[in-house]
Amino acid sequence: MNPMQTIYNHAKTVSIFQQLCSRFNSVQGFLSQLEGFALYLLATMGPGQGEVVEIGSYKGLSTCWIAEGLKASNREQVTAVDHFEGSDEHSDEEKKDLLEIFLANISEQGLNDYVIPTKMSSENAVQKWHENGAKPIRLLFIDGDHSYEGVKKDFNLWSELLIESGIVCFHDYQSKGYPGVTRFVDELLVHSSRYGDVMNANALKVIQIINGNHHVD
Repeated sequence: MNPMQTIYNHAKTVSIFQQLCSRFNSVQGFLSQLEGFALYLLATMGPGQGEVVEIGSYKGLSTCWIAEGLKASNREQVTAVDHFEGSDEHSDEEKKDLLEIFLANISEQGLNDYVIPTKMSSENAVQKWHENGAKPIRLLFIDGDHSYEGVKKDFNLWSELLIESGIVCFHDYQSKGYPGVTRFVDELLVHSSRYGDVMNANALKVIQIINGNHHVD
């Protein structure tokens, strides 16, 4: 590629990042801008054909980053799974009207056509997913129950639906206060030959299927 074209492409990427940071600044959440942009790029350019699923949406910040990537690339919708009742770390005020706030944020960003809100538990959502044909998933973002048992449960419920090159993202990896996320991901990468480590973007850990079988070492 022409060096000047490469420079232009990098500059364009930075410009997109700045524009999206400004756009989503009004959406409350716990996702850094770098983490959001990583999800945007994975949604836009991630490998394979399949669905995109998010476990844990809160007020829609991560959902917006993902959905904007899907809109930019004219790809799939993101199924946003959340009971919208808040978590233990949220105050009572933060837990109020979560679904309404989520829907308003998605609408204000013009992303309704790229988001499927799914108000139910992860277990019920995956059961419904199987009942509706068990469509394969190319990108899975896990940001629900941050306990070791919760992360493990969400991963086990959904990972069997991943395509051969499927990507899984875990939020709050190596974050203070959420040791369960780090413990589960580290154990998975050590004991399973199926997944490879792709990258860290702040507290976002990205892994990918590199071996089609489910053998655990």
